[in-house]
Amino acid sequence: MTLRKATLLLTGLGTLALLAVLLVSTHSIIDTSFLTLEQAQTRKNVERARNAVNDELQKLDDLLVDWAVWDDSLLFMQGKSKDFVSSNLNDRTLVSLRLTAILFLDTKGRVVLGLGMDPAEGTKASLPAGLLDRLQPGSTLLAGKQAEDRTKGLVLLPQGVVLVAACPILSSEATGPSAGTLVMVRAMGSREAAVLSERIRLPLSLEPANSPLPADLSGLAGLGAIPLGTTSAQPLNQDIVVGTSVMPDIWGQPALRLIVREQREIMDQGNRALLQSQLWLSACGLLFLGVLFVFLERRVLSRLKRLREQVEAINASGMQLGQVDMPGTDELSALAKRINAMLTELQHSRHGLATQCAATEAQEEYLQHILDSIQAGVMLVDPQTRRILEVNAFAAALAGRTREEIIGRICHGFVCPNAQGQCPIVDLGLSGEQTLRKLLRADGSTCAILKSVSRIERGGKTILLETFIDVDDLLKAQEALERSEATYRTLFMNTGTATVLLEEDTTISHANQEFEKLSGLPREQVEGRMSWTQFFSPESVESMLRHHVKRRVSPELAPRNYEADFVSPSGEHRLVRLTVAMLPGTTTSVAAMEDITEQKRAEEQLRHQAFHDALTGLPNRLLLHDRLERSVESARRDGLEIAVLLMDLDRFKDVNDSLGHSLGDKLLKMVAERLNGVVRRRDTVARLGGDEFVVVMDGPTNPEAVASVAGHILDTFAAPFVLEEHSLHMGLSIGLAMFPAHGDTPEDLLKNADLAMYRAKERGRNTFDFFTNELNDQVVHRLMVATGLRRALASEGIEVYYQPKVVEPGNRIAGAEALVRWRREDGTLVPPNDFIAVAEDTGLIMPLSDIVLRTACLQALAWRQAGHEHFTMAVNLSPRQFLHPGLSARIRAIVEETGLPASALEFEITETTLMSNLPETLEALEELTRMGAAIVLDDFGKEYSSLGYIKKMPIEAIKIDRSFVSDLPDDEDDAAIVQTILTMAKNLELRVVAEGVETSQQLWFLTNLGCREFQGYYFSRPLPAAEMTLLLASKTPFARLDATGQA
Repeated sequence: MTLRKATLLLTGLGTLALLAVLLVSTHSIIDTSFLTLEQAQTRKNVERARNAVNDELQKLDDLLVDWAVWDDSLLFMQGKSKDFVSSNLNDRTLVSLRLTAILFLDTKGRVVLGLGMDPAEGTKASLPAGLLDRLQPGSTLLAGKQAEDRTKGLVLLPQGVVLVAACPILSSEATGPSAGTLVMVRAMGSREAAVLSERIRLPLSLEPANSPLPADLSGLAGLGAIPLGTTSAQPLNQDIVVGTSVMPDIWGQPALRLIVREQREIMDQGNRALLQSQLWLSACGLLFLGVLFVFLERRVLSRLKRLREQVEAINASGMQLGQVDMPGTDELSALAKRINAMLTELQHSRHGLATQCAATEAQEEYLQHILDSIQAGVMLVDPQTRRILEVNAFAAALAGRTREEIIGRICHGFVCPNAQGQCPIVDLGLSGEQTLRKLLRADGSTCAILKSVSRIERGGKTILLETFIDVDDLLKAQEALERSEATYRTLFMNTGTATVLLEEDTTISHANQEFEKLSGLPREQVEGRMSWTQFFSPESVESMLRHHVKRRVSPELAPRNYEADFVSPSGEHRLVRLTVAMLPGTTTSVAAMEDITEQKRAEEQLRHQAFHDALTGLPNRLLLHDRLERSVESARRDGLEIAVLLMDLDRFKDVNDSLGHSLGDKLLKMVAERLNGVVRRRDTVARLGGDEFVVVMDGPTNPEAVASVAGHILDTFAAPFVLEEHSLHMGLSIGLAMFPAHGDTPEDLLKNADLAMYRAKERGRNTFDFFTNELNDQVVHRLMVATGLRRALASEGIEVYYQPKVVEPGNRIAGAEALVRWRREDGTLVPPNDFIAVAEDTGLIMPLSDIVLRTACLQALAWRQAGHEHFTMAVNLSPRQFLHPGLSARIRAIVEETGLPASALEFEITETTLMSNLPETLEALEELTRMGAAIVLDDFGKEYSSLGYIKKMPIEAIKIDRSFVSDLPDDEDDAAIVQTILTMAKNLELRVVAEGVETSQQLWFLTNLGCREFQGYYFSRPLPAAEMTLLLASKTPFARLDATGQA
């Protein structure tokens, strides 16, 4: 074992042994101290429990005195207080006193009154067993005669330990003689133990002294024989410490055992403190051991190792003898000095020889360093043998070989590409001046060098000194530059765009062929003779000169691309886009000019087409929106009003259908011209599409002025439009919306003007109307109705009611009219007038009508199959349905699907339906007639009432409008009209149905006029299918009604 290992091992083992002894002794001392402290604290807590019991006994004693030394108690014992017990000793009082028993005994020890209580339950109980045995005459408890002679203490009874206090019964002044003894008893069980535990904040158990120890304490030594008045403290386990004590009874016998169980917090703290102290002690011991190791290592062991290594290194160094280094003043330092003195003597003997060798080597190294630092190739060649004598690093690297590979080799065929006998200097006698030569590389390639050769003397012998530099890259760069110049010149001349080089003084130094074409001048006349400012308009030159100057300060200061007006010598103007850049390292710039004249014209044309109506040339919707947005912003900024007039040609569709789209387009152009002639120049006239036009009146303006303009427009349109041989009068419906009153965005203004325009149409066309908030409310209402109707269509919320149609004679039911009803989710019914118009406007009329028709067909089929084989069902057709192609095919599909014969159907249409779209309506009605269905003209006489179209139409019956029936028979005009209709129908062989019959007088009058078919509330209101079925079941429910309404 080495000295180093032995020292460290012995020191470490000794320190660890000492540390172990300290840890064991510390554990023993600290553990014993904390155990003693824990036991002392436990005894103190047990003493607190004893005091709590004594305190409870004292409180019982104080209570006893209040009751015993009291005139009422004395009178009760003397038999003079009959209500004492009921007034003072009721259950509530005993419970509040927490007594187990209370006894009144006379002077002879006889019980006058004894009451037992169960405090936990609050109910009466028997007196504790064995209590009366303790109250026999001569008992200590009954011996007192004065208040000072009272007795209190513990008594051990069979049921457990109780607190007992006895006092003579005296007057309130504590004077005698005593009338007896008052005894109060309070149990000391688990309930009282819990109360005491809460009060002293200790886990306390109370047990009779004669009871066995609890199971967990049975293993503790000596716990069952604790002397009276003493306490015991012992650890139960690792977590619990137990303190016990036994209290005596009144007669000095063991009565009550007190047990306190506590957590071993003190011992836990002691263990933690012990652990911390041991950890600190261990850490300090290990730290000491570490410091000792470091000291030995640094001051002794490492220095010995270092001294040994230095001596071994000097021995291995050979010629170079060094010194050992050992600082300090101890023995090792002295030893090092002795070694150094010996080495110094040995070094002196070697010094002379080493000096001479070093000088020679340094001279050679110096010369080689100079050669290698030269950035040119140097080579020494023997002219006789042609062998290479010396070469520097630059030459070796250029040849791709090492110095060792080159020295001693013959130059030709190795580094010189010339063949043997063809050396330019030695064989051919050429001069050694700088000449372009070739150097042969190791890989067989050659590189160009600029070489010079001179003859020098070395050691009395002539040798060739060759120096050269690499010019291979230079030659390649020169060739590349020439190729690049030719390439860029070709590109410059053939860019496809007019390109020029501009000098700082604005002279055009070069121009290509495209510039010749653009300018119309030959290059020879332009290059070096003309300024570029001569080819641009004065307006463009002004800004271009600024760019010209700034670009030569910094290219970033001037735009690279911009447009300018190019003017040829002939005066022709062309718009060009210039791309200008500086040639690097010069004050010359290159400018490429692209002729974009035609492109700009095309862009302008496209822009005009994008923002203008192709037919009229007016601004379209996009440009209108842009201008209206600008007008709104300007009006908002200046606090002005502007107006939007949205107008629609009345019945323009009729013109298109009758005269053709070509004349319709001409009419639209004439409308645009007429509108432009009416409004102010600053106002905007735009076409939205179709026959809709918009006028935007910029402010300042007001509603009166706008109304005046709208009226002027209508007056202007009163004049006819002449289209070829046709003269047309076209009306306008105009909606007016003002900013900011009717909207503050272009969208709101156009929307509200559109609403106003539709109201103008509803008012009779060829008029104007302003937007109002009521219009918007109507739109919101219609939107809500449409939304609810869509939901109803999707969720079976549509129902069909049926109003009977009665015929004479006999007032029998011949059929019914199907009437649609919408039942909301809350169960309420919506009448048709509230949603039919919305359904027509939104297109929902088609699915709605499909549901009504399908339901009516199925129901009619069911009633026919139930025995009413001639029952007919009337279904209304809306004008909007006839605008949808394929209406008759749609109806045919539903009829065939349900299986109802078409002859059982009547389709009711209004006069408006006939006149609004006559050709399409006639075609659809004829198709329905061919199917076998009947056509009935509803609300006859209310609108057009033209006999001409009645003759043309396949109409089978007419229904007299209820407005002519309601005032019969009193209104003579209505009577005359009805009589005329009946006469006309008879002549045309048409059936007549009077609807709206509500009184017997109306029925009597119509019957006398010859009407045989009726419908109205006089017979029945519209009924759901179930009620209608019941009505039909009675066969002829109206047969006994006469014209006076009597059965």
